[in-house]
Amino acid sequence: MIKRVLGNRKVLIVLDDVDEKQQLKSLAEEGDWFGFGSRIIITTRDQSVLRIEGGAIGEGHVKKSAKVLIYEVQEMKFEDALKLFSKHAFRRDSPPDYYGSLSNKIVSTLGMLPLALEVTGSSLNNEPKEFWQATLKKLKDAPPDEVQSKLMISYDKLDNKTKQVFLDIACFFVNEDKTYPLSMWDAYGYHPDVAIKVLFLMSLIKIKDDNNFWMHDQVRDLGREIVRQENKEPCERSRVWNHEDALNILKQKEV
Repeated sequence: MIKRVLGNRKVLIVLDDVDEKQQLKSLAEEGDWFGFGSRIIITTRDQSVLRIEGGAIGEGHVKKSAKVLIYEVQEMKFEDALKLFSKHAFRRDSPPDYYGSLSNKIVSTLGMLPLALEVTGSSLNNEPKEFWQATLKKLKDAPPDEVQSKLMISYDKLDNKTKQVFLDIACFFVNEDKTYPLSMWDAYGYHPDVAIKVLFLMSLIKIKDDNNFWMHDQVRDLGREIVRQENKEPCERSRVWNHEDALNILKQKEV
């Protein structure tokens, strides 16, 4: 039906937040379903969705004249992030002078993540400075609830072993060489090569040129908050990354 109705039409199709390959096959499997000059824009959290039958989406599925381009959304520039935050916090393009320093600190803490900037900025609108300072302190510990719930969508899709790898990276291995943790995960039977590929394709981690793990601050904080929620007492949690908590636990064990 799609081919019959749209086969001779130049169309623009946007498929937002695609998470299953079958969705693409059902809606845009063959290039001749649409007229010459058509454009299909796909957004996804998972790069593996864009790979069908051994190649990127479009290879073997579209006309030879078609071009397939994959674009990874980059982190916002600081000045753009500050502008977005200000629009929600002050209903203007820049913060007033007496809120400039606090605004800069909050934007930096949020890691230029658009959703976090919008949610946090809106919550601070018309609030006193004391509330701003308390919010900044809270943000340094964990992302706001609404942002956290959005990020949890990707986490919940992971199997248990991949979740353990994700939490280990968030708690211990951000900006650390991957060689040692890979050996550790292999010994635990976590199949690290598969887990790392899944986390990479879902944009939860990156591997830097120096072979180190990289994770967005918001994603790292989500992982640590998941561990905090395991128990009120640090000694009862699966992981402890704060050196003060670790020392307190060791002192308790000595008694």
